[in-house]
Amino acid sequence: MATTLTYAEIAAIAKTKLTAIGMPMQFVRVTAGGVYDPESGGYTGPTETTTSFYGVRTNPTQAEVQAGLFQGVTAVILAPADLAGGSAPTTADKLIYGGQRWDIKEIRSVAPAETVMLYKLGVTATGSAE
Repeated sequence: MATTLTYAEIAAIAKTKLTAIGMPMQFVRVTAGGVYDPESGGYTGPTETTTSFYGVRTNPTQAEVQAGLFQGVTAVILAPADLAGGSAPTTADKLIYGGQRWDIKEIRSVAPAETVMLYKLGVTATGSAE
């Protein structure tokens, strides 16, 4: 008798496979500033929170390019569903891997039945991670 897996179990399997074949990366959540701080008498700047994960660097598929997806990106990163700690990544966020900082230009989720299994992030290099 075949065992039926839940989408949460399938997402966990996808994360395990990314860890096995992927490379270490860091997801940088950028939170907008602009909140008035009465103690300093000024406004706060943007804050960054970094989370480590394993991702796979690849190129867009022919079907994605023909559909107009991932135009003008250097690479596509396959990242686990829990990448951003429960909320979806945005194009304001960044990635760090291979000694470089990368802008996220496009985000596609792999989400059968509305449950995210993984993210495909179209990225371009912005310079050194230092």
